[in-house]
Amino acid sequence: MMRHFLLISLWFEALWLLAVLGQARLQWITIGLVTVTMAYTALRYPLALGRIMMVAAIGMTLDYINLHVGLFSFTTSFLPIWLVGLWFAFAWFASFAIPVFSHLPALLVFSATALGGALSYWAGHRFGAVQFEWSVAGAVFVLFLEWFGLSLLLMKVFRNANPTFNRDTVSDRDPLDRHR
Repeated sequence: MMRHFLLISLWFEALWLLAVLGQARLQWITIGLVTVTMAYTALRYPLALGRIMMVAAIGMTLDYINLHVGLFSFTTSFLPIWLVGLWFAFAWFASFAIPVFSHLPALLVFSATALGGALSYWAGHRFGAVQFEWSVAGAVFVLFLEWFGLSLLLMKVFRNANPTFNRDTVSDRDPLDRHR
């Protein structure tokens, strides 16, 4: 189970790096890889795809609001295409991560998710993918609060979303074995 989750985590991190470091220059590669990931998920875990799409839409809406209230900005006046792909990749990752960590204390999961989300924007800022229009500390604090709220939603949506994701049913031997 942990080997499977490690592979999923590494794939998400690779997509994150490609999106944030490549931005518009490599956005079509990012979108292509995210599309392949979503197609694979649709074939393997069809019940999860709707939830993934819903979470991605909520995340994009949140970023759209942040963009228009002036929390941060991009080189374009709208959400960049690579960020849209990144939201789908994150929602996909969360669909696996939440069931793995849902046995931990909820406050720990919410806090870790909020910290990770806020720090990912800070890292994006450091790499030049997003510009904070507020002070760095203020923007990161607001993002932490938003991600804390988002983590509540993630737990609700993905905790028991699909028996395929149940920690006890994922095979360590063959992460592609869905008929276990």
